[in-house]
Amino acid sequence: MAKTEVTREQEEFRYVPGRIKFMQALKDKTEPLYRRRRFPESWAVRFLELVLIGSSELNGADNLRFVDKYKTTKRITFAGNHSSDTDHSALENALIQNNQGSVADHLLFPAGLKMWDRPQVSWGMWGMNTFPTAAPGYYETAEELTKIEDLPEDRKNMLTNYVNDLNWLTKASFEAVLSDWREGKAFVVVYPETTRSRNGFIQRGKLETGAYFKRGVTMPFLIEGPENAFPPESDPDWGLILSRRWKNTVTFGPPIDAEALWKPATSDWLREKGANQVDFVMSRVAILNPGRVDSKYRSLYNSLTQDIPQGLLLAA
Repeated sequence: MAKTEVTREQEEFRYVPGRIKFMQALKDKTEPLYRRRRFPESWAVRFLELVLIGSSELNGADNLRFVDKYKTTKRITFAGNHSSDTDHSALENALIQNNQGSVADHLLFPAGLKMWDRPQVSWGMWGMNTFPTAAPGYYETAEELTKIEDLPEDRKNMLTNYVNDLNWLTKASFEAVLSDWREGKAFVVVYPETTRSRNGFIQRGKLETGAYFKRGVTMPFLIEGPENAFPPESDPDWGLILSRRWKNTVTFGPPIDAEALWKPATSDWLREKGANQVDFVMSRVAILNPGRVDSKYRSLYNSLTQDIPQGLLLAA
């Protein structure tokens, strides 16, 4: 394979040494497999949220009663739209400002390895409950890079170790999360789109996130506000942030019975509509503000609001 054919992949892995160092720290047990909230960073994050974020409105809070009802018997998963690096903080802050701090303190965020290469972002994540994940395609890309003939041998060795560590990390970190998730000590927050929306509108979710929604209860939510101050394709709007701050609105919808989502009858219903389980989860996010849905997916999500199988929505 010619070196010029993998320019994109080489750019993708420009931070590999930093990630390897991070993963080695995990393996050596100098860092936990997932991070519980760490001080003093958590206090700093909360202070910045207070200074930078204005009022936070919380809608649909009555749906959160299902968290208390099921947290000791079922896994609780939150699923929402992803439009900004600050979505984590926006969700936590809205809950805390509206007397739902006990829920906020149990939120656990999967964080892709690339996030740990950005100091301004990774520093903030130390103040939250996070666990590292490897996005689909990391393994294949790294293995392809090891086959480049003119790649230095030490680089090939580094990438080979990287692939092995990714396999270990993905399994070990998830297993560490699983026990607390099962026991109601942690609520995992998932953004099915996996990457921030580039135009601010809700996109289609990725099927590989479906594993998070196979057990327990899924709580759909919509975040609005962070994308205005921290747009994904440009620098933060510091004028907006510092002059009048920005307002967040977080809206929760009726929870989804995850087990019912994967029943044969539900799968058949979804198949008839050209959809899958993750599409249904995202449709419950989209229905909280249909105007925020990308035009390419409005028809799909609208179709999933009709003739919904009985028992799929717990609060229906």
